Parts: sequence; structure tokens; C-alpha cells
Amino acid sequence: SYGFQSLASEELLFRYAAVTSSLYLLSGWLLARCWAEHWKLSIRPNIGLLIALVTLGFIIHYSNNLWARVHIGSAGIGLILLMPVVAAIKHKRSQDWLDQVLFMFALVYGVLTISRPIVITMLGHSHFDRYSLSLYWIATALSTLFFAILFAILMAALAIRATIRDLRR
Repeated sequence: SYGFQSLASEELLFRYAAVTSSLYLLSGWLLARCWAEHWKLSIRPNIGLLIALVTLGFIIHYSNNLWARVHIGSAGIGLILLMPVVAAIKHKRSQDWLDQVLFMFALVYGVLTISRPIVITMLGHSHFDRYSLSLYWIATALSTLFFAILFAILMAALAIRATIRDLRR
């Protein structure tokens, strides 16, 4: 989806808005499920589905307005990402430092996902000449890449530590 959005014309972005948005929402849901399973929490799929359907409904309604779709999509994905974070706040979770680091970065990433288009707009970059070269897209791509690498390292470290602990028993 990132590759498509980086190379596609504005016409193609408008035409496939629902498809690309669905992929982003699905990836947000899968990451949220990963965190929830790690923290042994139950997040409610019906709420996630409701957020996704409302988000997609608004994205389809505003399919010819790229900036509206960016705000709506970011809000929907961010809300899905925050579902396990909110559940973790409500329930007792591990006080282990590595789990706390994962929790804090999950919180930061969820809030960043929601607030990024708002911040970029406040900085005066709300109009795209070429979407793939816009400040918003570059900020989105770089922050997503950073957090993807960070979460991969954190989850690998947690898995390695769990395996070592299991082997010691």
C-alpha cells in the first residue's frame, strides 16, 4: 500500500481510496492484535470492526478529497491502535521494563497516528501538489518505518527473552 501510494497518480489514489484505506486499517488491526496477545488482553473485534466501517464509510464519502481522507484514515487507524493500549491501562500488565517500553511506544505511536495530519496542517502544509513528495507523506513514511523497525526489535527481544526463560525452566 505504501509503494502504491508513493508511485500512484492522484487519480489512482482517488479511485482506490477504499482499497488502500482497508489495507491500512487491517494492518492497524493486526498490530493491535499482536500487542493485545502479548499483553494477554482481550480487545473487542466488534468495536474494531465498527471503527473500521465508520472510517471506510467516511473515506468513501470523501473519496475525492485527499486531505479529508488523510485525517479520517489516521483517526480510524489510531483509534484501532489505541484499543489494546486502553485495555492495558485498565488491566494489570507486566511491570517488566521491556513490556513498559513496548507499552509506551505503542501509546506514542497510536497518538502520533491520530495527531500527525493535524500537526502537519498546523504547520501550514495542508495542500498537496504531489502527494508522494509532500511533507505529510515523507513524515508518515519515515515515522512508520522507524516504528516498524522499533516494534520488530522489541517483539523479537520479548520473544527471545520468553524462550530463554522457558528453556531455563
